[in-house]
Amino acid sequence: MTNMSNPRWIKNEFKEEILTGKRSSQLRNVLVHAFIVEGIVRKHTGRDTFSSAILTLLLKEEISKSEATLLNELSSNRNDLVHNITDEKKFPDQTSIGNKQKILMQNIRDIYMKSKFLDKNLIQKYGLSIRSYIPYKPFSEKG
Repeated sequence: MTNMSNPRWIKNEFKEEILTGKRSSQLRNVLVHAFIVEGIVRKHTGRDTFSSAILTLLLKEEISKSEATLLNELSSNRNDLVHNITDEKKFPDQTSIGNKQKILMQNIRDIYMKSKFLDKNLIQKYGLSIRSYIPYKPFSEKG
């Protein structure tokens, strides 16, 4: 999956061109960031599945309902992209895959911009310098 124990690797994945530039919608970059978010959430809660980890954070009031919604959308969008690519019966076209990649990357940027949980447990923890190109505008509600 991802190497969350290597801070240099993590910082490299947060370069501006990967998150906002021409490379931002490359399949590898989109999936790596989806897995980074999932890895942080699952590791923090100790849960085996992303959905149970999200629910745990919500019940413990470590994330707001709006953050939970964004995280659930991430899971849904990631699964949609992966299943679309691997569906032998559909054999998706590049435009369809590209559109799904763009939707997923926008979802990821929204999470990095709005999630107080990920700001604390990812952006600040790893000293990531992304605020010049992805500003921090967290949700204001608690639940």
